[in-house]
Amino acid sequence: MHFYASCIEPSQLNTVVAVTGGMKTFFLLNLANFAAMNGLSACFVNLQMHPIEIRKRMIAMTQNLPLWELEQRHTEFSAAAQAQAETIKLLDLSPPNAASADDVRREILGAISQLPRPALILVDGLESMAKYDRAKTDELIARLGGIATDMGACIWMSAQGNRQAAGEEVFDIPSIAETSAKAQISSQ
Repeated sequence: MHFYASCIEPSQLNTVVAVTGGMKTFFLLNLANFAAMNGLSACFVNLQMHPIEIRKRMIAMTQNLPLWELEQRHTEFSAAAQAQAETIKLLDLSPPNAASADDVRREILGAISQLPRPALILVDGLESMAKYDRAKTDELIARLGGIATDMGACIWMSAQGNRQAAGEEVFDIPSIAETSAKAQISSQ
């Protein structure tokens, strides 16, 4: 648990990049679960996975069960586990719920503005926005950096680092680092 506490520092913009199946969503959900257990408000912004799958993963974590076991015992999880998962605000912007980069940006910024301070904000699947518009994705990252600074929020973003094989733009560590650095400079 000390590890998760050390990952939730105020006024921070963080990024985790990994290949498909690299446990990015799992890591972000563990942070959200830790925040919920410790009374910190958390908003999980889902840009790609079906919301039912996100909720299943949240409940599996609160029950300390592997996802496959949760699937087999779907009627047995406790109301307390469901209630804890519900304390994490889930903003579903997975297709087809968001039609454009502008929609995604507007929804994320609107949800964040309603959170109490300080907050933990988790944006999963950032590379999904890049297919809409890379410049607007960069603008969102810069805005999130400003929000982290202004609100004292801790923001974590995740992105896949292997999209080139799928014929999409690579969303790699250097490009995210460059945009994040610009966000840090613009907010100071």
